[in-house]
Amino acid sequence: MLKYIVIGILLIGSGSPIGWAKSPSQGAGSNVIESAKQGEKMQSTAKTAPQAVESFVGIGGSCHVDSRVNAYLRVYINGVYRGTMCPYGDIYPFVGDLPGQTTLLEAYSTCGRYRYVRYVSGNCSDFHWTLVP
Repeated sequence: MLKYIVIGILLIGSGSPIGWAKSPSQGAGSNVIESAKQGEKMQSTAKTAPQAVESFVGIGGSCHVDSRVNAYLRVYINGVYRGTMCPYGDIYPFVGDLPGQTTLLEAYSTCGRYRYVRYVSGNCSDFHWTLVP
């Protein structure tokens, strides 16, 4: 570990392009001034940026799937298998859809008796889906 610290100090002091700072002969204080100017420029740009517009999104966070059915259910979100719930069980998969997407929720019982399909479109961060017989 000490070997790497010594090598890092040597690179910084030598003015190597790999180093994190300029050598004293190149003006080490100019890095601080340049980064401060860049920070001010970024702040002024952020102030003039347009405000975000609320848009439709599917489920951006997690989906609580709550089963009130006496059967094992396989859960699919957007066509991807997310797990199997035991009878009267729960599952909390993360969805994370992007703006403009609609979330497709599906649940099928392993015995073939129950089938649930639901589309969610709207501004949902977390969603609770209750499955009843």
